[in-house]
This record gives sequence, structure tokens and C-alpha cells, in this order.
Amino acid sequence: MLMNPVYNPQIVKWENHKEGVFRFVQSDAVAHLWGTLKCNEHMTYEKLSRAMRHYYKRGILERVEGRRLVYKFSMYALEKLQNPRKDSGH
Repeated sequence: MLMNPVYNPQIVKWENHKEGVFRFVQSDAVAHLWGTLKCNEHMTYEKLSRAMRHYYKRGILERVEGRRLVYKFSMYALEKLQNPRKDSGH
């Protein structure tokens, strides 16, 4: 979504692309799109935020303290996004 001009900046937008910080502009719309991707038409932002906790535990996402609806990709995730084949042996 962050790389797609249909969604960025209307629904989700970069706050600091270099550091991986982004913000949900329309949290309900983000939840609906995530639900569509996961084949769950009853997805809400509350359910999405619960699911996002798994990404915190896996070291993929971090919350930005003191900022509502603002999140950050971890350094690990940013490296994987920038070098997707690094660990694949190619």
C-alpha cells in the first residue's frame, strides 16, 4: 500500500520513508484492505491492531511511542525490503 499511489497518501502515508516510519491516515480503510487481502470481510481496525502485535513480536514492526496510528518497520524489515534476495542464497 505504501508504494501504491492509489493508497498513498490517501489511506496510508510515509512519515519518514528512509527510516521506515508510516502512518495510517484512514485506519478503517487500511483494516478493510487488509481484511480483503486475508479473505476476512469482517476485519476491523481493532482486529488489525491485534494482528499487528504478532509483527512486533517477530521484529518486523515497531510502534512509534506517543504517536497515534504511526508505526515503523524495524531495521531488519527495512534491510529485507531493500535486499530481498540477501538471505536466499542468490
